Amino acid sequence: MFWLSAALAIWGILACPGRMAVHWRTLSNGNLQADGWLPSWVFFPLFVGIEFLSLELWNNFEQTGYYRHWGEIGASVTRSMNFCSPTVRLWKFVLDLLFFFGFGFVIPCAEMMAILIN
Repeated sequence: MFWLSAALAIWGILACPGRMAVHWRTLSNGNLQADGWLPSWVFFPLFVGIEFLSLELWNNFEQTGYYRHWGEIGASVTRSMNFCSPTVRLWKFVLDLLFFFGFGFVIPCAEMMAILIN
């Protein structure tokens, strides 16, 4: 995901040189009007930095055992974690999806939208 974000940033800088609209407001008739601008050579590297930091946060959550901490909410969940029950596997799957889409996939999607809108 980091390399995808970096590639999209390079593409965005080359495809949208100059200033980009980064903030939009709606008019009374439903149309959008840009009212915030930022140079593309600043805008896209910020996305890459945010992607790097969010992936590092995800990595730190995995290395500190966030599954174990989530399981300590109730005694029944803690006991089931010792036997690796289906409920725990479901929690692990849900948390993996949350972290993948929340930390890994959102930034490249935002970069693609910024390129397409501009």
